[in-house]
Amino acid sequence: MKQIGLIWFLLAGLALSAEEIEKLPEIIVQEDSESTAVEMDKSAVIPTLRLPKERIEQKNAPTLSEAVAGESGVDAQTSCATCGSKRVTVNGLRGEHTTILVDGVPLHSAVSSFYGVDAVPMSGVESIEISRGSGASLIAPEAIGGVLNIITETPRKNEVDLALSSGTSQNWLLTGAASDTKLFKNTRLFISGQWNRQGYWDANKSGVWDVDKNGVSDAPFFSNAGILSKVIFDLGSRDNLELRYAWQNVSILGGTTDGTKPSSYLAIVDLPKFQDNNVEKPYLDSQIKISDVVGLERQEAVARWRHRVGDSAQLQSTSSVAWQNQDSIYFHGYDYRNRDLLAFQEVRFSTPVSMDHILTLGTDGRWEDMRSFSDKLYGIKKLAPDDFNFRNAALFLQDTWQIGLDHELNVAGRLDYLHVTWPYQQDGQRTVEKVLASPRLFWKWNQSQEWIGRLSYGRGYRAPLSFFESQHGLSENGFTIGLSEIETAHSLGVSEQLTTGPWEVNSSVYGTCLSHLAYAADPVDNFSPARFENLTNDVWVVASGVSGTYRKSGWLFELALEDFRLPQVYKKLLPVAATEQRARIRAEKKLGSWEVSLAANITGPRNLSDYGYNHHFVNYESVDSGLGPVEVLKDRKNQMAPLFATLDVGTSFQPTRELEIALNVFNVTDFTQTGWGDSPLTWNQHGSDPAHFHLDNLHVWGPLRGRVFMFSLKAQM
Repeated sequence: MKQIGLIWFLLAGLALSAEEIEKLPEIIVQEDSESTAVEMDKSAVIPTLRLPKERIEQKNAPTLSEAVAGESGVDAQTSCATCGSKRVTVNGLRGEHTTILVDGVPLHSAVSSFYGVDAVPMSGVESIEISRGSGASLIAPEAIGGVLNIITETPRKNEVDLALSSGTSQNWLLTGAASDTKLFKNTRLFISGQWNRQGYWDANKSGVWDVDKNGVSDAPFFSNAGILSKVIFDLGSRDNLELRYAWQNVSILGGTTDGTKPSSYLAIVDLPKFQDNNVEKPYLDSQIKISDVVGLERQEAVARWRHRVGDSAQLQSTSSVAWQNQDSIYFHGYDYRNRDLLAFQEVRFSTPVSMDHILTLGTDGRWEDMRSFSDKLYGIKKLAPDDFNFRNAALFLQDTWQIGLDHELNVAGRLDYLHVTWPYQQDGQRTVEKVLASPRLFWKWNQSQEWIGRLSYGRGYRAPLSFFESQHGLSENGFTIGLSEIETAHSLGVSEQLTTGPWEVNSSVYGTCLSHLAYAADPVDNFSPARFENLTNDVWVVASGVSGTYRKSGWLFELALEDFRLPQVYKKLLPVAATEQRARIRAEKKLGSWEVSLAANITGPRNLSDYGYNHHFVNYESVDSGLGPVEVLKDRKNQMAPLFATLDVGTSFQPTRELEIALNVFNVTDFTQTGWGDSPLTWNQHGSDPAHFHLDNLHVWGPLRGRVFMFSLKAQM
């Protein structure tokens, strides 16, 4: 019955469309002369940065997190050096506050924000749009931090593209794409694929990141693969149907340095043995005790029908579904699997109501079910699963008002019904149900030919769904739901854009007030479950920055400075130490068929104890408690992250328009936090009891992978 209901859910949107479905004119992304510059869209009332395909390729980025890392307002964080979980944050907010759209469709949730961001391949991506602040997405109010909208390639000509990159530390990236604009009558096709690998184990361990040679890797082996197919049917002058399917896969193996891959959880969990009980000295125990294995597979399907009504009105229907399966074994001594199903349906109608107003009216709904499985946690320990059911239905209305030549106003509002249930939680608070309204306002003011000012306000909210989003994995003793509220946020942003001659300068300040923030409270003792609950105090997060770009005579210079103000109570609840201040310097020069580039990223110092790193220790010792010997933590890990910089350089040669050869060196100075003297490995204390601790690999504040040489060959046919 569930399968029948899902099929009906997906087809209902197309049935609605059949009567008078809109044909929105295809959105064409203009070519940008193959520029790698990230540009602010001057015509947009919503401040939007565009990260072009050329910039992504120059980074040799195989994943979304690597593609957007270091861009204005965005941070890509590794929260665990063993399992390799990544969080992509915007405006200093948490990873689950970032909404990922693909061609404007929400296909990700808080469940996929943990490992799923590395499942998204960059093959077939035309650009990435970055919009900051609550309210940045009309159809995704949970975008409290902002939105990353991945724009996939649209077939406009017949061609085949192939690219191969090979590098040190067993890095490989193979991509390919083909497009056909006349496959059948009025039918266009685009197909792309990607395979990527980072790290490998061989006799010489040449692909293992273990800078201090203690027998525990600083970063995991990682691979991903993906296939994207898009078919566009041009059904006359008024109708257009687009079908898209994607398959994605991720494999992670961390901790081990010899490729040991656990096939089952540890039946007995004890403290792994190090020389002198010191994590900075040689590891003396079995590799199986420090190995995490994570596998993830995603499938996505989207159908979008556009129809033109009359001369200028447009009707659009979008149906989508995403399946995600995760299968993991953690060295903490348990297995965990989940199956997540997310379906989305939207219908919107847009029409000019006068020369100055464009009105958009729509409805959307989201349906997500997650089911989890664990032989150790659920079968043996009889803990409650973290399954949930989420339902959301909404109405939205938007007016875009052109006020003369110099002012444009975008005003919108949503009314959402939210219902989330945790079916196996029996603490009396297993259901949260709310009806919430969210307004948003964007104002663009053309102050002169050179100056553009923007003001934005938006309210966002989201239903916290999974304990997994707030802690590395689950608690070995289970968890309970103590949530009673929906997370809400108010965001205010002010920005200025100056364009004069070869210069473009952008400055912005975003302030976000978070209410009822969901977090995982530490268990009170070694035997109690953790608790997923709401923070009672509001917190303010402020992100500000200024960037400048200079382009002339083949030169490109970029300079950006950013500051993130995070309150103390908020820092304690983050999974990893966040970036607080940073600078970016970039230079490129075209010399005929040659191009050279340099990019430096500078990260400011931080007090790590603000983020709970004061619970991280180097070693432990046995002491007499009066009732016998007890292991007690001894020396704290480093509590100050230094100012550090990474440098990337590259050169490319294009002998013909169809062929390009490139050589890049990433992290030229080979800086890693382990090489600096502070590995991510730690004895992690829980609560206030110094005798309650275990081994973890989450003392992360800097790069974990060192210098990489990458040679690339690209061909177009």
